[in-house]
Amino acid sequence: MANPNLINATIVRGKSTIIDLTTSTLTLITNANNSNTLLKINSITAINRGVSIAEVTVFFIKNGTTFTLANKIGVPAKSNLIIIDKEIQLYLEENDSLTANSSIVSTLTLVCSYEILQ
Repeated sequence: MANPNLINATIVRGKSTIIDLTTSTLTLITNANNSNTLLKINSITAINRGVSIAEVTVFFIKNGTTFTLANKIGVPAKSNLIIIDKEIQLYLEENDSLTANSSIVSTLTLVCSYEILQ
């Protein structure tokens, strides 16, 4: 499993991904095995489009082991919750991923801003 040295990275590309959450756990972002990249997560924001509070849970899967980053945190109606920002950066090495779910279907949207380092 190779990951680039941050100092020697020759390519840095900014990306964003967005998903509407359900009560089933969905994949937000994955760094594939043998990708030869490192993903630097800059921010994850949960957006509640609904009229009632909804809970968000975010998982970090590191080499097949699941860790909880945010556990059933309530997002008030018509508001946003910052789960990760530039001050709490997270790196996804090869074979790592982020997944998430919501307590209510079609209410929460997750937006993730990240950089691909090669």
